[in-house]
This record gives sequence, C-alpha cells and structure tokens, in this order.
Amino acid sequence: ISEQQLPSKFIQYSLPAYYVLACAEASSNLSRYDGIRYGCTSSTLITKEEEKVVSEYFAEMTPFETQISSTRVSNFGSEVIRRILCGTAVLSSNRFHTFYEGAATLRALLTKQLKEVVFQDGKEGVDFLLLPTSISLPPTIIGDEENDEEIAKVDATEAFANDVMTVPISLAGLPSISIPV
Repeated sequence: ISEQQLPSKFIQYSLPAYYVLACAEASSNLSRYDGIRYGCTSSTLITKEEEKVVSEYFAEMTPFETQISSTRVSNFGSEVIRRILCGTAVLSSNRFHTFYEGAATLRALLTKQLKEVVFQDGKEGVDFLLLPTSISLPPTIIGDEENDEEIAKVDATEAFANDVMTVPISLAGLPSISIPV
C-alpha cells in the first residue's frame, strides 16, 4: 500500500469545472427536445397550472415557439431547467473561452495528474484509490402525508458541494464505485 497525494487545487477546482462541463453538455443535448421530433408533445402532459404559466409567458410567441416552450415547461423539472440555463450561459459567445475552455483545460490536467498516480513511469503505480464518497451525512427524509410520498430536504448548493469527492475521478474518465460502509 502506497500513499499518493493529489494537489488539493485539483480537488478544489474540479467541482466548478465539472458543473460547467455538465451543464454545457446538458444544454447542448437537451436542446433537441422540441415535442416535434424528440420528446413528448406537451398537449397530452400539460397540467392546468402549467397551462396558465404557458399562456401568460408565451402569449406573443409563434405557434412553433409555443410548442417548443410548452413541451420543455411540462417535461423538464426545475433541476434540468437550472442546468440548461447554466449551460446556455456557459456556451454563450462571451463566456465560452473563459468558462468552458478553462474547465476543459482543467479536465485535461486532472486526467494527466490522475494517470500519473495510477501509472507511474509507464508502469502500474496503484491498483485503486480510496476516497470518501461524500463529505456530509445523507439528507433528511420526511413523509408527505398528503401525497403519501417521501421527500428529501436538500439544499441545491449543499448537494452540489457533496459531489466534491466523486467529481475528480469522473472528470478524468476513470472507473469508480461507491461502497457503503
């Protein structure tokens, strides 16, 4: 057993880089869901509350724009919409070079650093790396008596920060497994 240490700056910066890249990819990949070629048509899935929102916000749109927008409103949850909006901002022309290219460069450096740990001087260095999966306890689960469902109380920022230990391995494209203890 040998002890290896990654520079802490890679772990510190891997989380923001991961979310920049993940949101950019989500925005790019989910842009094709328009309810015409990909995805469900919203008219069969839209609720009365969503219909009010759609009619209020999309009143001045063309029928084609209304179809796409209402499909996305009715089929995407709040987290998906948040990631799409973040990804769209990251991929905009004035932010692309700063954020996306910076995150891609960090991913390449992290991959190189982790491969140097695993394969030292072209030989196998270590068989596996042990890291904790999360830095905090799991979220509190409460029962919803009205809908008879269990809902987890999770702060979005706290959930993002909890990924800090799993993100470097994912960014480097290495296989990983979480084992509950």
